[in-house]
Amino acid sequence: MVATKEIVLSIHPVAILIGLAAGWQWSGMRTILASAIDPLPATTIMLGAIVLLTTAVGPWLPERVINGVARIIGRRSRRAEMPAANGIGTFWMLRAIRDRDEPLMWLVLAVLASVAGLVSLLTLIVSGPLTGFYRFLLDQFFWTNMTLTGLEWMGTTLLIGTSWIVNGLVVATLSPVLSLRSGSHRSPPVVSAGVLIGLGLAWVSQELMADRGYLSGNQFYLIGILPMFLLAGISAWMSQKVEKLQLARAEVETEAPEVGTSTESLIWLALVVWGVGSVLVGFGFLGGQWLTASKERGIHVDFSCYVLILGLGMTVASYYTRGRKRSASGCGMALWGAGLGTTIAATLMSFRPTGWLMSLVQVTVLAIPIGYALHYVERAWLARVGSETLGFAQMASAVLAGLAVGLITGYWWALPILGSFGVITAGALMMLAFGGLMQIYEEECPVRIQHQRLALIFASLALAVVILPFDAQQWARWERSRVRSDRALVPEDLPTDAISGNVRNICLINVDPVEAERSIDSKLANIDVIPIFSVSGNYESITYKNDRMKVVTTVAYRAFRLERRRYDLIYQRYDSSMRIERFTEYSTEWFNRLAEHVIAGGEVIVDVPLSGMTIEAIKVIASTFTDATSSYAYWTLIGTAGRHTLRLRAKLETVVDLEDHFPDPWHPVNLILQDRQIRQPHSVRCDQITRFLKKYNQNTSYRSLLRWLRQLEVSKSNTDKL
Repeated sequence: MVATKEIVLSIHPVAILIGLAAGWQWSGMRTILASAIDPLPATTIMLGAIVLLTTAVGPWLPERVINGVARIIGRRSRRAEMPAANGIGTFWMLRAIRDRDEPLMWLVLAVLASVAGLVSLLTLIVSGPLTGFYRFLLDQFFWTNMTLTGLEWMGTTLLIGTSWIVNGLVVATLSPVLSLRSGSHRSPPVVSAGVLIGLGLAWVSQELMADRGYLSGNQFYLIGILPMFLLAGISAWMSQKVEKLQLARAEVETEAPEVGTSTESLIWLALVVWGVGSVLVGFGFLGGQWLTASKERGIHVDFSCYVLILGLGMTVASYYTRGRKRSASGCGMALWGAGLGTTIAATLMSFRPTGWLMSLVQVTVLAIPIGYALHYVERAWLARVGSETLGFAQMASAVLAGLAVGLITGYWWALPILGSFGVITAGALMMLAFGGLMQIYEEECPVRIQHQRLALIFASLALAVVILPFDAQQWARWERSRVRSDRALVPEDLPTDAISGNVRNICLINVDPVEAERSIDSKLANIDVIPIFSVSGNYESITYKNDRMKVVTTVAYRAFRLERRRYDLIYQRYDSSMRIERFTEYSTEWFNRLAEHVIAGGEVIVDVPLSGMTIEAIKVIASTFTDATSSYAYWTLIGTAGRHTLRLRAKLETVVDLEDHFPDPWHPVNLILQDRQIRQPHSVRCDQITRFLKKYNQNTSYRSLLRWLRQLEVSKSNTDKL
């Protein structure tokens, strides 16, 4: 108990504040971009890569500007002048530590935190006009996949780049400030752990509040600005406090780090490898969790746990290594331990893929060794560089760059080729192999121990090469059975009753081309078949059997931004084997996008499976569908026992009585919405469906939901007879 208390107290609350600010800002901007661009994982990966890259260059890009800020603060403070010698051209953090001016460092941190908060607030203000300008560009020009991707990357970088550069400066400044406070020039290892724990806590709280529909993406981003202003206030108060308790001058570092030998270069490369490997492992684990999680469960809860346990592993490692001399010894073995833990977690995933308890065990076995390894690699790096203060900034840049490289290569290259389990296998082998490579260059342990470690590493690597393919086969069998069982729930009733001689252009979303060819006479209509969720990011089209049917391989969210074509009928089928986060396929933004691609008098038809739904959630979807299409909407039930689906149908831009156009078995949506208490529609920015699923799911079953809809049908029939 005492050890646990000491571990918790060793995490500096200022570092947790920065993690909370970064986590809430990232979550809020992620939701804003999902609403403006699309809710696909590619948008999240793009945002994450830009955030990591801009944060990585933060400690170095505006060095001259911060140097000038330090001079201005120095002139107006106690000291009349800054030392002229070595003042110019010396990094400001190194000079401040050499002069042992702790109040100045706290003032600099206060200024940086204030600037970070103001820049983030300005980013939120301009996000609305920039989103409108983005939509204007989409409507005014024709775009290809390449040009649209370039526009989105450039626009996102311009929108958030400055704020995250300043956030990177705040993180880099925190280490020397806390090292001054501790009376030593050595960077405290708990800074990284505190930031990770703050990130995890921010994402957990965001997930919980978003599930209840309390806050939108803009509100989350605004909450993320508050910790920066709180940090500025704390730093200003600390500057006044420590001015009265100025620390005595001590032996401090006077030179910038010089990294030139092969060993230091290998340790720096280990930081990058750790970043790439941890992202690959995270991709694999979360991809598996996506398949095993139920529809009501958000995948980002598991991601939050992954980050939290990473921080916990690093904190535990820093506690058990405190008081020891810093050295590079054990760095390779720590990476080997991370690879071994990943291998064990992958084996558990392949044989016991389901169950919340097993998921918790897997993420613990996975993340604790990886966090432990980060601490040892950090110790090795700081032990070899000449300046630990600037070494921390270099370490942060290397890790963040490695994370960005892992995001980009993992999502757009490794994941489509290897699959989720193949990615986690690649991450495990990478850390195992690189740990063995570092152990070869180990110079700080006896030769006998070095040989024993090498034997252990290569034996485990050989064992992993044998075990992991067998685990991959086991996982593939389970994945195929899960996909087959999910697809078996998809009804095969196309809305052929809505297709008449006047329907010339049809768009089918999530429909098998073979089924469309069999059910619809493509000689009488032009048919586009588009998926709603896919790993592929390429925009391509394939002519199927004849030139009247076209199969688009990219997702509908992106295809509808590239295509200018408008349809007489758009039909969207739900595919339970490819779940989309937070029911964005039923959001206001998506229904508006569908309506934009339908001609006046055209129809939009959407399927909503009853499995896993509640009465309140159905009301939210029906209300959102009606409001977004701004037209008369009708519904009917299709399917057989245990596979019923609610089908919504709307005819756009018409004001006539549609009773003749929608005969039985269609019923007005007003029957579902009678006595409704739903005031806010479901949107990407503010999730309302998950809120009602979690609130009422325990008291609602599939049979009771079906019985309620049957009663509405009976009441409609009785009214018609009267």
